[in-house]
Amino acid sequence: MKTKKLIFEFFRIILVLTIWFVIVYIGFNLAQGPDRSFDLGNGYEIIRWPGSINRWNVDANIPTGMGYYKKVIEERVTAFYVDSTWIVAKTYIHWFAINKQTHEVYYPYKSHEELCATIGFSFSPDKLITSYPHFYEKIWPHTKRFISVMIVLAIVPLIGFRRTGKIIKSLFKQVEKVIKKISK
Repeated sequence: MKTKKLIFEFFRIILVLTIWFVIVYIGFNLAQGPDRSFDLGNGYEIIRWPGSINRWNVDANIPTGMGYYKKVIEERVTAFYVDSTWIVAKTYIHWFAINKQTHEVYYPYKSHEELCATIGFSFSPDKLITSYPHFYEKIWPHTKRFISVMIVLAIVPLIGFRRTGKIIKSLFKQVEKVIKKISK
C-alpha cells in the first residue's frame, strides 16, 4: 500500500514539475515577443539577424488568406543590399543574388565581383547593410508586472507540494532499505 502511494506521489511530483516548466517556458517566450523581420519587397523577408531570407509563397495551392514561408537560402545573411529588382546578400562564406521579379536565385559565388559579373548588375560593397538595430528589439512588459506574474505562475503548481518534503524523505528511506537488503 505504501509503495503504491509512493509511486503515485512520485508521478504526481513529476507531473506538477512538468506543468510548472511548461507554464514558465510559455510565459517567458510570450514576454519576449515575436522575432523581428525586415521586409525586402515582393514577398521576401529576412527573419532575425543574422538571418535567413524567406519568401512568402503566394503561388501555393492553399486556402485564401493562408500561405507559408519558403526559405530561399539556408545560410545566415550577414549583409545585404536591396533595390527595386535585386536583393544581393552576403553570408558568412558566399554571396548570392535574388531577382525579385523573376524569383531566380544566383548562388553561390565566392566574391562580390564574380556575382556582379554573372548577373550584370554592379554596386559598391559600401552600400551593404551590415546590421539592422531593430532586429534586437524585444517586446517586454513592465518589469514589475512580469516578475509578479512569473512568481504567481511558478507558485500555482507548488500548492500541492506541502507533503513533498516528507514524500521525498520516505522515497530515500525506501531506497536505503532496498540497498541495505541487497548489500546483506
